[in-house]
Order: sequence, then C-alpha cells, then structure tokens
Amino acid sequence: MQLRANNVQEVGTRMSSLFAVGTCMKKYAIGFAIGFLLYMPLAHAQQAEPALETETPQVTSGPVASVESETASDTWSQAPFANFIDTRTRQTAPDPKLIEKGLRILTSDGFAPFNNVDKDGRPRGYHVDLTKLICEDLNMACTIKVVDFATIPELLTQGKADIAVAGLTNHPSIREQVGFSLPYLQRPARFVARQGVSLRISPTGLAGKPVAVVGRSAHEAYLKAYFADVKPIAVADLADAQKLLMEDKVVAIFADAMHLAQLITQSKGGIGFRAEPYLDQHFFGQGMAIAYQRRQRGLRGLLDYALVRLAKKGNLAELYARYFPLDIYARY
Repeated sequence: MQLRANNVQEVGTRMSSLFAVGTCMKKYAIGFAIGFLLYMPLAHAQQAEPALETETPQVTSGPVASVESETASDTWSQAPFANFIDTRTRQTAPDPKLIEKGLRILTSDGFAPFNNVDKDGRPRGYHVDLTKLICEDLNMACTIKVVDFATIPELLTQGKADIAVAGLTNHPSIREQVGFSLPYLQRPARFVARQGVSLRISPTGLAGKPVAVVGRSAHEAYLKAYFADVKPIAVADLADAQKLLMEDKVVAIFADAMHLAQLITQSKGGIGFRAEPYLDQHFFGQGMAIAYQRRQRGLRGLLDYALVRLAKKGNLAELYARYFPLDIYARY
C-alpha cells in the first residue's frame, strides 16, 4: 500500500506562490547571540552562561522582559503548506516556573540545511531558527550548544541539557532514552527522473524498469515491498544514483525527498520530482521532532504548546518555505 502525506493541504500546490508572499514579509526580530564552543544565550543577553557539566539549568534570570517578535502574516497561516500539526488541538499553557527556568538546547554540525556551523563557528539552519521562534514565542531565556551528534541522547538522559534539535530519529530504540515532541516535518520518499522524459510512476508503469536506490536502506526495502516488479539498482550514495540517471542507465531515483531536493537544485533543471510523496511510518519514521529529557516534567507539553502556536500563526509554514524553495510535499 502506497501512502501519501495525510495532512497535506492542497498538496499539489507548489510553494512558489508562498515566496511572492514572503517578499512582503518583514524579517523576524531575532535579537539572539549564539555560541559554539560555549553555551551562549539565545535570548536575554545579560544572563549567565549555564555550564553543560551541571545537571540543573543555571538560567536563573527568568524570562525575557520584552521580545519584539513579529508573528507571521495571516497569509502564511493559510498557506498551502503540508502542516503535520493539528492546529485544532487544544494545548495547556506551560507552567510559568518551567518557562522561568529557560531551556538548554543541543544541536550538532553537518546536517544542512537543518543544523550546521558557519565559517565563524556559529550554529545555523532550520533547527536553530526553529528554537529561536519557540523561545521568542514563549518569552523565555534559552541557550544553545553544538555537540557531537552521537553524544546527544546521553547528554539528555544525564540531564545535562533539556532539549535537542539535531535530526534525532524518533525510533523505538531511542524512545527508551528520550522523549519526542509533536513532529514538525515529515520526511517523505520520492522519485526523481530526468526532465522531459515521459515516465509513469506506478507499480505497473515502472515494472521491469531500473530504478536507482541506496542499497540496504529503508527506501530500498519500501521499493521492494510496494514496487515489486521494479528492477532496483543498489548504489552507495545519491551521487552514484545521479550519475546513472544522467547516463540513462536508470529511469529514476527513489530516495529521501529532502536529500533529493538538494540534488535537484544542484542539477539546475536537469532532473525533477515526479508523482506524489510517499509517507510510511514503518519505513521512514514518525517525522522530525524535538527530543527532550524525560526527567524534567512538563517539557513535552511546553514543546507541543509552542509548536501548535507557531503552526497556527504561520511561522512554521514561513520557515519551511524559507529553507525549502522546492516543495517536497507537492504532486508534480
């Protein structure tokens, strides 16, 4: 059974229309200082630096006195964005004491466009901007630190940080260590093919045809399960897959849509998405979510409350369009 994005509003509408709106939008007033080697405050520039080695937050100065943060426009809140958060859900406001304590946030390098470090050693990307929005919306003091990705679950479990936005997979094995918020993005699988080449994307339309897929991946398993008559050509990475595609040795590539979007952009019009996105939690996970330490009560409620508010105001739609000019959820 092939699964499409369930909560995609007008999934066939492309995001190009959003950027016409986006040019009219003012930028968010960030007012944040971000550090790399040491914790630096995301908000409330006068607060003391909390040390990672301590188990309790040293953010004692309380919430920011005033944050000049503009919300997204009504147009963004109504945008044809694949919003996976049900904005009709009623959330309980977080405990003021929890907001006063602030958030110690972890991220990592090497996962562009979500989280990476710029040439000056500062963390950048979708996840960093998402945490800024959350902290501004909740009017709370936050700090962020870049750490080795592999150490994040242990740091959260030990109580040396509160949350992590680094692309940690919401998988049963890791849910024993950390909790996860509502998903803010899903990671669909998609087909790409050469532009101008007629190709019907379906189990029958691709029957007997060679399709490149990264070997021993969830995408290869999905292809074999639901496109049984396709001839999968296992490759080491997407660079090899693209080479085969451009040499007409395969008719398509099947892979993670976010990675394929980068490949399409780099090809400068040579290849493009085909058909619809495929979402299947069994193969591709439950989406991207914020990881948090389970020992601190109320963190899940706080994160979900903030994400629902940002979705309602259109902040998540604007953030998605800013980082993904090529809509990975649209039907092509």
